[in-house]
Amino acid sequence: MKEKKSSAGIMFACAAVVLLALLCIAEALQIRWQMVQAEDLRHELEKEDEVISDTAELTALGKKAEEYKLTMEAYKDERDGMEKEIEDLRARLEGKEEPSESGSSEGSDESTVVINESALRTYEDPRFQNYAGKGDNYDTRQYMYSTIYSYPTDVVFAGDSLVERCSWDELYPGLNIKNRGIGGDTVEGLVPRLESIFKTQPKKLFIMIGINSILGGKDSDTIISEYKYLLDEIPDEDCEIYINSILPVASTQTHAGDIILKARDINEAVKGMCEERGYTFIDMNEAFSNEDWALKSEYTTDGVHLTAAGYKLWKSYLDPYILQEEED
Repeated sequence: MKEKKSSAGIMFACAAVVLLALLCIAEALQIRWQMVQAEDLRHELEKEDEVISDTAELTALGKKAEEYKLTMEAYKDERDGMEKEIEDLRARLEGKEEPSESGSSEGSDESTVVINESALRTYEDPRFQNYAGKGDNYDTRQYMYSTIYSYPTDVVFAGDSLVERCSWDELYPGLNIKNRGIGGDTVEGLVPRLESIFKTQPKKLFIMIGINSILGGKDSDTIISEYKYLLDEIPDEDCEIYINSILPVASTQTHAGDIILKARDINEAVKGMCEERGYTFIDMNEAFSNEDWALKSEYTTDGVHLTAAGYKLWKSYLDPYILQEEED
C-alpha cells in the first residue's frame, strides 16, 4: 500500500515537471514570436523612414523645379516684351516701302526710314579694306549707313574726314541733309559706298575725296584711274552730281610740295572727266591757297583739316548750287 502511494507521488511529480517544462517552452515560444514580430516591425519602420526621406528629397526637388519654372516663365515674359518692343520700333522705322529702283520720290513730303537687314556683313568685307586704318570707326559708320537710312534727301555730302567734320545740316537749315563723310576714306573706298548713298534718293550729291589717296602714297595716274572708275560707277539717276576739288595741304606737312602737285594734276584730270559726263566740278583751290599753292594757315587746324573759317569759305562756293532752288 505504501509502495502504491510512493509510485503515485513520483508520477505526480513527473507530470508536474513535464507540465512546467511545457509551460516554459510555451513561454519561450511566445517570447520568440514577440521578438520576430518586433523585428518585422523594426524593418517596416526602417522602410517607412526611407520612404519619408525619399519623399522629403522629392519635395525639395519639386520646390526647386517650381522655382525654376517660375524663373523661366518670367524670363520668357521679359523676352517676349523685349521682342515686341523691337518689332514696334522696327515697324516705326521701316515705314511702308523700300525706295524704288528708279529712285523716284515725287509727291513724297516725309522721309521714310529703312532698316536694310540684307546689308548686314562681317567686319572683314573685302570691299572695304583698301582705305582706312585698322581700328578706326570706318567700318562701324559704313555698316550703319548701309543698314539704316531714310529717303528722299535734298543733299548728300560724301567723302572723307573733310566732309565728316562739318555739320552740314546746320549750315543749311530747312533742307534734308545727309553727311556721308567717313574719316580715312579714299577714292577707291568711296566706290562700294555709292549703293548705300543712292538708297537715300538724293536730289544733289556733293563729293570731296582724294587727299587720303595721295597721303597714302599712290601716284597721280593711279588715283586718276580710280577717280574715273568712281565717276563711271555713279548710277544714272535723277541726281545732280558735284565734285569738289582736292584741297592742298599746308606747307608744314611732310612732302607738302609733292602732295600739292599731285592734287593739282588730279584736279585737272577730274575736271575734264566731269565735263565729259555733265557733272559740275567746283574748283576752290585758288581761294584756299597762298602764293605757293599751299593751304592757308587760317583755314586749317593741322595742315589738312579745316577750321570754321575754312568751312565758311567752302560754303560760299556751294551756296549757288544748293540755294538756287530756294531762291527760285
